[in-house]
Amino acid sequence: MLPELLTHIASHLDAPDIFQCVQVCHTWNRLLIPYLWRTLDDQCFQWPSILHQHDSETPPGGKDRDWIFALFAKYGHHIRHLHIRWKVVLSAAGSGNNCTQLRSLCIYDMTNVRTSVEAAEDARLWTLPPQSNGRAAFDRARQGAVGPLLSPAFEGVFQPAPVRLRSLPQQEQDWITHQRFWLLVRQNPGLRVLRSHWSLFQLSRIKLMEFFYETLAMLPNLRNIDNQILCVDFGHLLARVPNLQHYTAAFLYMDSIPLTKLFQGLQTLRIPGRLPIRIFFNLLNHLPGLEHIYFGCFELGEDSDVSSGLTNTPCPLKGIHFLDSNTGDEEQMPMQVLPWLPNLTGYSAARLTATAAMALARFCPKLKVFEQGFSGDTTHSEARMVTDDNTIGLLLGTCPNLKKIDAPHHRIDVGYMNHFNWVCHGLESLRCQLVGFSRLDSAEQELYQRIIGSDPDLIDIAEMHEEHQGLLDKALLCKLQHTQVYKQLALMTRLRVLDLGYEFRNVYLGTRTNFRNQTALINIAVTNFLRAHLPPEQTDGDGYIDYGGPHRETMRLTLNSGLARLGTLVNLEVFGFEGVDHQIAEAELEWMASAWPKLKVMRGLQEDTLPRIRPGERKAGLRAFMYRLRPEVKHEGGAPDYGPYLTEIITAIGSFLPRSSIVACLQLNSSFHSLLAPFIYNHLKLFSRRSVAKLPTTQTLVRYAHLVHDLSINSFVSLAYLTAGYKNLRSISFSSHKGNQAAQLGTDDEILDALLQLLQDNPRLKGWTLDDPWPQIPAVVWKAVAESTTELNVLCLYNTIVSDEARPWFLKACRKTRQLVLQNVTIQGSESSNNFTGHADTPSFSPQSIQFNNVSGLPMLDQLEFLCRCLHLQDVFWEPVSQDIHQQLQQATEQEVMSMREEIRRFFQRTTWPRLKYVTFRKYGDYSDSSLASILMIEILNHILESIQAGLLEQLVCMGSVLGTAGLRSLSRQFSNLSILTARGCAAISSPVVQHLLESCPQLTTIDVTELHIRDIRRGGPWVCTRMVVLHFSFNLWLEKDDVGWRDFACSPLADTDQDELETARFIQDQHYVFDQLSRLTALEHLDVQVFPLRFNGVARSGGSEMLHYGELDFRSSHGLEMLSTLKELRCLNFSGTFQRLEWEDVRMMVAQWPLLYCLSGRLSSDEGLDTGLWGFLEEYDIDRGLLDSMKSWKQMVKKDTWPNIRVIKLGEQKDMRRRFLDMDDATDEAISYLLDFVPINQLTEFDGVAPGIWPQMVRLEVDHLNVQDIRNGRPWVCSRLESFSVKLDLRRIETDEEAGGQT
Repeated sequence: MLPELLTHIASHLDAPDIFQCVQVCHTWNRLLIPYLWRTLDDQCFQWPSILHQHDSETPPGGKDRDWIFALFAKYGHHIRHLHIRWKVVLSAAGSGNNCTQLRSLCIYDMTNVRTSVEAAEDARLWTLPPQSNGRAAFDRARQGAVGPLLSPAFEGVFQPAPVRLRSLPQQEQDWITHQRFWLLVRQNPGLRVLRSHWSLFQLSRIKLMEFFYETLAMLPNLRNIDNQILCVDFGHLLARVPNLQHYTAAFLYMDSIPLTKLFQGLQTLRIPGRLPIRIFFNLLNHLPGLEHIYFGCFELGEDSDVSSGLTNTPCPLKGIHFLDSNTGDEEQMPMQVLPWLPNLTGYSAARLTATAAMALARFCPKLKVFEQGFSGDTTHSEARMVTDDNTIGLLLGTCPNLKKIDAPHHRIDVGYMNHFNWVCHGLESLRCQLVGFSRLDSAEQELYQRIIGSDPDLIDIAEMHEEHQGLLDKALLCKLQHTQVYKQLALMTRLRVLDLGYEFRNVYLGTRTNFRNQTALINIAVTNFLRAHLPPEQTDGDGYIDYGGPHRETMRLTLNSGLARLGTLVNLEVFGFEGVDHQIAEAELEWMASAWPKLKVMRGLQEDTLPRIRPGERKAGLRAFMYRLRPEVKHEGGAPDYGPYLTEIITAIGSFLPRSSIVACLQLNSSFHSLLAPFIYNHLKLFSRRSVAKLPTTQTLVRYAHLVHDLSINSFVSLAYLTAGYKNLRSISFSSHKGNQAAQLGTDDEILDALLQLLQDNPRLKGWTLDDPWPQIPAVVWKAVAESTTELNVLCLYNTIVSDEARPWFLKACRKTRQLVLQNVTIQGSESSNNFTGHADTPSFSPQSIQFNNVSGLPMLDQLEFLCRCLHLQDVFWEPVSQDIHQQLQQATEQEVMSMREEIRRFFQRTTWPRLKYVTFRKYGDYSDSSLASILMIEILNHILESIQAGLLEQLVCMGSVLGTAGLRSLSRQFSNLSILTARGCAAISSPVVQHLLESCPQLTTIDVTELHIRDIRRGGPWVCTRMVVLHFSFNLWLEKDDVGWRDFACSPLADTDQDELETARFIQDQHYVFDQLSRLTALEHLDVQVFPLRFNGVARSGGSEMLHYGELDFRSSHGLEMLSTLKELRCLNFSGTFQRLEWEDVRMMVAQWPLLYCLSGRLSSDEGLDTGLWGFLEEYDIDRGLLDSMKSWKQMVKKDTWPNIRVIKLGEQKDMRRRFLDMDDATDEAISYLLDFVPINQLTEFDGVAPGIWPQMVRLEVDHLNVQDIRNGRPWVCSRLESFSVKLDLRRIETDEEAGGQT
């Protein structure tokens, strides 16, 4: 599974699911551990049970305090969101630098959680007898003990809290724990959310307020503060935290208001208590960005003249929310305040008065949401809130933009409702009570059924008794009321939530506990309490508690009453009828299940959890019936949270956006900026100083340095960029180049000191890459790499020189890393002192992936011994004989060679690689196969293959003749699992071996060898590699006359025919053999049969007017092309170098039977006109000519999107390399032109290609060829900013015949 796919899935999983995933394998563990630890809440999962016992003498599983601290030390850097209730968790998170990547830190009530030891100590202290003189109470009120200061910054900041019920060790520990909280805050400059709780003040107190402001000022990304511990100066706080967007306070100095300065950033303010109206308007004046304000209520007795209180009209405030059960002056306030808030879209209050409803309808035309701020626990008559009736109906009839009404305690009388038409047809959520329906009781319903009988049309009302006429009128009125209500509701076609009730029972009954939301343990305790204390009249004869019944005069909700009219509510997701005296039966449920396809939640049939409540058998039966109809529908009470996980959604989308789109998103608002900024700065690449205008400024880099995980500095080095203050780096890539000293900003010593400091500041560095670094890396830096980086996983060196002094530390770093790449590396110093393999008693080395490519100064035997000591090796790329080793071998004596071979055998005698799966063995230079270097390489590869466990090898790449006969025998042990084999040019992989591979390797997906002969196909068995994706070798179909196949054919009845006809028939039969084998490879995507020399006894044979070439495949339908119709996945076909004579029907067959084909390479026909016509036909189907990586694949990659930020284009330095991928020069020019169509040329600053171009912004230009005639015929050059111009200038002028008078 791709890591990107796995991590994307993990971002949507819950912690228990991720916990199961991390136990699958090491790869999953490594990828998913960050997601498992991303959010930590110590009140979830197993944390409470672990923390409750962690300080006991024998904690379960040894999970004591040290275990918790060690856990945070190992995984704390993964935590982004931390929720704490236990003091030990706060201490562990704040110790050392365990958690430095936090985005949110929330502290909750720490007084409600106790360990077993703390609970016993509390009980002991609580039972201490008070002294007669009150000494015990006095002692508990005095200040507690203090402990050491953890930071010099804490000098004079804290003072001890009162002793209360705390032992002396607890007091000292609390003193330290409180400091750990502030250390944790200061260690996380990327913190965006900070929530504190008043229980922190029971640990110790802050007496220096400047410390509080200074700490918050150190958090540049802080956006949300929930301050429950300190009463702050509001204006001073806003000045010190200018980016603050959301502020919640438990205490607030009203003396610090009114404000005197403007603060643009604050969007949400939540403050306690009463707020004077004059202060309210002062906040609106000085907080122009304020969108929502929460407070208790308005101060009573305010002067009603506020017309001059607001200057920034119209006010942008969108939401006003009252936290208390009243709004202050409920009659005057709406008319004083609401006329100044025309943009108000949200209004929250515990009670909507008639005055407020009329003011909202008159002055707030944009109103979208009304929420009952305090909903209580029940609508029972003894406990319900007192609300004004029909005020919700007024809003529904006058506010056309309403989207949501959440007022479960508010009532609408059906008589009032039917006098007004609702105008809010866009309503999406409606929660209120509809009452006042004329309902028949059970006795009246029975009498009504007797009166109407079986045929209501036969009733004579004139002869009916007056009492019966009144009953019929009542039933008719009920029907009419239901019809009118259903009509109104049916017009609300966008409704997602329709909740007509709420909890209706008296859940208190003499206590103040809300039993609905308590655990089963609390219910048991409450049941025992009620059994002992409830009055007998509140229980029935069976001992059940009578909590009360549903509300009378509510809707029937039956099909007979008109429920089917609500079939228009196709978007309904939540339907609630708690407390409604409904008559819903199975027929109604069956209708709901079919009419409301999006229904997710039903409220009214959920299981009762109140203690000692009589079981509802009818409700249980209806719930079971609904479960059979719609098992996905949930049954619950109360309002579920439909809020989307917006943060996770935005970050998930950001992971798929290009960099330019992310930059645009950063400018939307601060929330998007804080969420998406890591995608810009996590992987920071800094390129040449010539494009310094496009680099981030040093100030910007300092601000976002904490977000940088991967730092890449290429083609220049700058002291300012190295000293930006990175603390969370995971990898460093450093490439400066000695020849580019003009791009060095800073002296060599300053650069090296900065690199050293960078390594010391990032001890968790996992990757270290150097490419031709300058200045040269000294020993002190290599020492830091070897010792300071505790988790080094990747060490890559390219074109690097390691000095004699740095050698020991460099070699130590090589031994500890997991992935080691050394390419064109020179290790200075004598060979005897290299000590590459360390001490002999070192059991094994850490590398799992190794690449040794042209490593000078390191003997081949040392390299081999290092490989043999890497017992966890999984992937090896080795070029054993570098240039200097080859020269040494040429001068070696026979005795030295024998000693060397003996040493090689000795290494492999004690070596096994139980995990080695991928082997790449490369031959350096063009020395002969009989040379000593070739012989040693063949022997080494043989030993490597022998040392790999049978059936484990998946990939073998042999570059050059490095595989001998013995190695081939060892390779045969790996046939069962071998998937990739590349051995082109290897003499040992002959045609019989290739056939044996194809019929013996069922897992083979890629093969790249030289050739396969028809006689071996005839003699061999069927190919079993049905998973083959890439097949690259030529087929030799030529049979000599002494071959078995030729003799068998010569003895056939066709032997007497013409010699040419006989050869043609034999050739077609051979083609069928090949096509039959190829047709088994149904997964084949790339078929490459190019470059086999044409042979027919050295002479081309003529058959009529055509040349016959019997040594190659012929892709004509007459020769069996239709046999390849099974290759439905074929994308590329390359027959370059072969002689094809395709016709129109052949090409049409290719297009028809290979629907995914997009690339053909080779000449289709020897007829120029026909070849051009065939290619024109193929281009209509978007099939291009070229090699496997041709213009088609290039265009498919380019045309996905424009590249607005591209500045530099490099196509390589050698033309032959470009021709390898684009098979002709004109195709190269076409590819460049196609690319430039998608690149804004006016921004291009560097271009290295074959097609010259001159653009205004260019500062560096390298082209292969420029002719003076093109200069003369072209326009003036406009590249005034050009600093470097490299070109092969051709001054020869080629004149036309007309210009030269017929001469060239």
